[in-house]
Amino acid sequence: GLAPTKVMAPTGEASGSGEASVLDIGTLGDPVLVFGGAYSNLQALQAILAAAQELHIPPERVIHTGDVVAYCAQPRETTDLLRSSGVHCLMGNCEESISVGNLDCGCGFPEDSKCNEYSVNWYSHVTKELADHPHLRQ
Repeated sequence: GLAPTKVMAPTGEASGSGEASVLDIGTLGDPVLVFGGAYSNLQALQAILAAAQELHIPPERVIHTGDVVAYCAQPRETTDLLRSSGVHCLMGNCEESISVGNLDCGCGFPEDSKCNEYSVNWYSHVTKELADHPHLRQ
């Protein structure tokens, strides 16, 4: 068996001091599901959360490593599902970029590349989609 592991997870919410706050989620001795990059893909997120249930892994032992929103069609729905699921969620570079009003992911793609074009177009879309979302800056 695996040894129990002490886990400290950034909450992604600012403490007001300019530093991210950290949540001690304790010692996890049972299976933990760690995944990331939902990328606004609602169906993929639904599938991974269903797998966690099938494996009897409760939300308090599930950690999403960031990039909830990026490049797929349903940023609002994916964000809402992840928030309501009760899993721990870290802030990815996509959430960080959106929360400070950046126009792309900040990945440094060459300006004339398709990656840069997709990033700029998608960030315009997600900014409109989540403009009135109550947790955009958390």
